[in-house]
Amino acid sequence: MAHDASHYLLTPEAVVTPTGADQVGALLRASSAHRLSLTFRSGGTSLSGQSSTGHILVDTRRNFRELEVLDDGNKVRVQPGVTVRQVNARLAAYRRKVGPDPASEAACTVGGVVANNSSGMACGTANNTYSTLESLVLVLPSGTVIDTDASDADSKLRQLEPEIHDGLLRLRDRVRGNAESQRIHQ
Repeated sequence: MAHDASHYLLTPEAVVTPTGADQVGALLRASSAHRLSLTFRSGGTSLSGQSSTGHILVDTRRNFRELEVLDDGNKVRVQPGVTVRQVNARLAAYRRKVGPDPASEAACTVGGVVANNSSGMACGTANNTYSTLESLVLVLPSGTVIDTDASDADSKLRQLEPEIHDGLLRLRDRVRGNAESQRIHQ
């Protein structure tokens, strides 16, 4: 865990392996309270060092490996520790695959692909992560867990994190008010 696919070598002070979103939330709350930095790591295929640290490394691969195919292969529900190749192997029976197509698909995980908006040479900007992602389970720095697919996600965010909710509304309104920011560039 002292290196990823980059040339950096950083030995973490500790490696933590949470088993669920609630434990990730507890880690975020504790790190904030004690002013400790956390670095999240899933596949470790980063070429830029973003999954290495000399501080606390949070392993989201080991215990986040659930994969469920839904809607006749039109959707998948995937945890961050599942590799892109594992997702595509399950989708092959439906003659489908996920949009992002990074060269490191055998080792890179959905968590890293989402965190870096990875796409790969074959998909450019049309099938990158942001274009293929429908919902997420977010763990905010306060430890609040929001499932954006839940029907009460907006009201829960408004109640538990009013500043973040208000900020997101301002960003939404700014984008909606600027025609150029809504135009898709080809």
